[in-house]
Amino acid sequence: MKANKTIAEITEDYPVSSRLDLPQNMDQGGRFWVRRIVAVFMKSAFKVRIEGLDQLPSTGPAIIIANHSSYFDIPLIHVFVKPWIYFVAKLELFKPGFPRRFLAWWGAIPLNREHVSLQAARDILGLLRQGRILCIFPEGTRLRTDIDRRLYPPKTGVYHFARKTGASIIPMGISADFRFRHQVKLTIGPSFTLKDLTREDARFQNEETASIEMMRRVYALAGVNEYPLTTADYEAERERNQARKGRNP
Repeated sequence: MKANKTIAEITEDYPVSSRLDLPQNMDQGGRFWVRRIVAVFMKSAFKVRIEGLDQLPSTGPAIIIANHSSYFDIPLIHVFVKPWIYFVAKLELFKPGFPRRFLAWWGAIPLNREHVSLQAARDILGLLRQGRILCIFPEGTRLRTDIDRRLYPPKTGVYHFARKTGASIIPMGISADFRFRHQVKLTIGPSFTLKDLTREDARFQNEETASIEMMRRVYALAGVNEYPLTTADYEAERERNQARKGRNP
């Protein structure tokens, strides 16, 4: 195996994990009732407004990308957006006992943000090849509105998975502070593919430049018209990571 292969390139022949090999009609049984209960709570707690539902495909392969500022982002998308969506969630949420069982029951994929996760890549690619829809928060963590996003360049996994599977990419912008009875707005934009991006601008053949453009579209939908990140910020973040590793061998 060549050392320079990406995680998406080394998982082509791996099937999806059996725990995610669920029926096509996932909106039945217990999931249906949990979704209804959560929807009632969300509508009671917040003034929910959804725009662009007609932009969503009925089937995949597709990857939803969104900004992430609150734990409420996931239930917001899960209960108001159809069809059923798989989520990529940080490994730390999969604590032993009920949290792990509940997340697995909902088809969540645990992802180690510090190390390349071969099993997560297998699951993501397997689901996309089955024509499913996944949601990924490319920045990899929750970011408040006052955070300098130049310190958190988006991960390039969406680029690699979309390139490997031909999945369409659906940007979603979430504009909310999730305070009681305040407006929560989810805006869904037009889908696009990597080929669409490169036709617009050849620079988007670069994974980092393309990832920045994807998040720029997400934040524009969330009402942030000036997304500050540049490719130079990727290099700065790499240097910071190397410095941290040097301090913590």
